[in-house]
Amino acid sequence: MFVAKFNIAQSDPFTADKNGNFPFVGQVLAGAAQSSIVNGTMGTREGIVPNKMYLCENTQVEYANPSTGEVSKIWNTTILSEVSVLEYAQLRTQLGAGRRVAESVETEEAPV
Repeated sequence: MFVAKFNIAQSDPFTADKNGNFPFVGQVLAGAAQSSIVNGTMGTREGIVPNKMYLCENTQVEYANPSTGEVSKIWNTTILSEVSVLEYAQLRTQLGAGRRVAESVETEEAPV
C-alpha cells in the first residue's frame, strides 16, 4: 500500500485515452509503489480530485494486446480511500517514505 497525491498529466509522454481524458499521475508520498498512474476516464468516474491524498495499492494483471495477441503483465493502481492530513502522518510512520519500486531483472551469471 502507498499514499499518493494525483495530478492530471498535460503533456508528453502521456496521451489522452479514447474519451479524451489524460491519465492521473500520482506522486508517491508514503509507502512503496510499482505504479502510480490511473486511466483518465476511470479516475474521473472514481472522482479523483487533483492534489488530494489517497491510500492506494497495486495489483499485477495480465494484459493481452488485442492487435498482436501478445500477453504482458502490467501494474494497476487501485484507490482505496481518501487520506486526511492526520491519517497521512500515521500512514507515513507505518509505511515509510514514499518510493517507486523498480522491477528487478534476474540474470544468470556466466561461469568463471
